[in-house]
Amino acid sequence: VGAKQAFDLTGADYTIRAGIRTEEGGTIFAQAPASGAYAENSKSFFVSEGVLQFDVGWVGAVRSEAEVDDEQWHNVAMTFSHSSGKVRLYVDGEESGSGELQPTDSVDRAQVLRIGFTTPDFPDFVRGFVGEMDELAFYQRQLSEAEIQAFGSAAMPADRLVAHWTAFDHDDDLLVDATGHGHDAVLEDIDIEGLDEEDEEEQRGQRLRFDGETVRL
Repeated sequence: VGAKQAFDLTGADYTIRAGIRTEEGGTIFAQAPASGAYAENSKSFFVSEGVLQFDVGWVGAVRSEAEVDDEQWHNVAMTFSHSSGKVRLYVDGEESGSGELQPTDSVDRAQVLRIGFTTPDFPDFVRGFVGEMDELAFYQRQLSEAEIQAFGSAAMPADRLVAHWTAFDHDDDLLVDATGHGHDAVLEDIDIEGLDEEDEEEQRGQRLRFDGETVRL
């Protein structure tokens, strides 16, 4: 994701929201090293063991109570309070898990932002996202519960919306930030150890489809 300095995942409040459909899970959005293993204070918003999770490296993870690996469309979100470290997870507008995950330090400037992949060793079981996303948005504030509940039935709030990627705004090698802020994401293939040869990613209607091997960044 371009202009990564515009995304503060340590010293400010934020919200990540997405529309997903999956049976196997994998990463939705992450801040992690550009190469190599998951690291201290890296962050990953992902689906594993059937539930939504958010992890801060070497600090811990929060899990949702609701399962999201049923091949149905779900609106998912997480919010973070930088003052308390409070993380809240939401599934289809309802809070489904919370906990305190205060990063111990700011991350290395070399860490990058990714859509659909964290690192070759994280998360366990499924690394690259397997399924579909119809949109992904990052806010530099905590959305209210009412705003989260309105997903899909009301216009997206514009206040402090940093980036918004949708399946309608992409071409062969670029996922365009619909806000006009220029945080476009380059679409790349990543070689994940232990997987078969990469399959070329398919477009299905107006959805971004991830096969877990061809990874969109």
